[in-house]
This record gives sequence, C-alpha cells and structure tokens, in this order.
Amino acid sequence: MSAAQIADVIARTHSLDVSAALTSAIATGKRVRCEAGSYKLSSTVTPTKGIIGDGQYDTKFYPAAGVNASTLGASGPSQGGEIEHIFIGGNGSTGNGIVLGSSSANYVADWRLFKSVITGFTGVGGAGNQSRIMPTVHQEDCGLYTN
Repeated sequence: MSAAQIADVIARTHSLDVSAALTSAIATGKRVRCEAGSYKLSSTVTPTKGIIGDGQYDTKFYPAAGVNASTLGASGPSQGGEIEHIFIGGNGSTGNGIVLGSSSANYVADWRLFKSVITGFTGVGGAGNQSRIMPTVHQEDCGLYTN
C-alpha cells in the first residue's frame, strides 16, 4: 500500500481504494493480516488462505459506492482458510458482504468465519443468507445481518 493509502486506512476515512494492494498481498499465497483501520474496496477481494483483522470493530471493510458484488469472496475448489476479526459494512447495495462457495462448482471446504460482523447489505443474497455460505464453513461468534 502507498503511504497515502496507509494514512487513509489509519484515519478510517476509507476514501482511497485498497483493492489492488490487498489482492497483491493475497497473491503471495499466505494468510493476510490487516491492521486496525477502514479499508475501501472497489472490487471483490478473494482470499486464498484467509484475512485476519485486529477485531470485529477495529478492522473494517467497506465496498465503494455502487459496488454490487461481494466484498470478500472465496471460490473453489478451496480448502482451509480463515476470515477472522473483521467488520464488513455495506452501502445498502444488493451485493453480498461475503460469499464462500456459492455453488457446488465453487465448493469451499474447511473455511472458518470467526468473530466477524457483516451488515448493511440488502436484497437477494445479502449478508446472512446462508445459501451464500456453504455448510462446510464453520461460523463461530459472528453477527450476520440483512438490512
């Protein structure tokens, strides 16, 4: 991330897009740790091993205005990843806060969604719609809300 993007995340203004920087970190094939702050995403970010934040109200991801896709998504076949300690706040779009394995062709197994909050998405497939999270994803201590 650039110095300006880092400052934006820390200031929690989420005015600068960090999708490319986060996707670049994910491309290392390792789990990505995101410090406390607010992250603006203009496209779906697809973690391969996982994303871990500093806390469900400390590390926040927000889709850019008008983005109607998943904020975070994983497609398969994929096994073993984690999304932990994050907040995903929608912009009232009809998109999804998170999609893990949306069909049998994109089967995702043994992922863990832990201590995270997903809210602010409306319409079909909004956060909390269990058809968008495969049953082999372990959900623990999460708040999944549809508006």
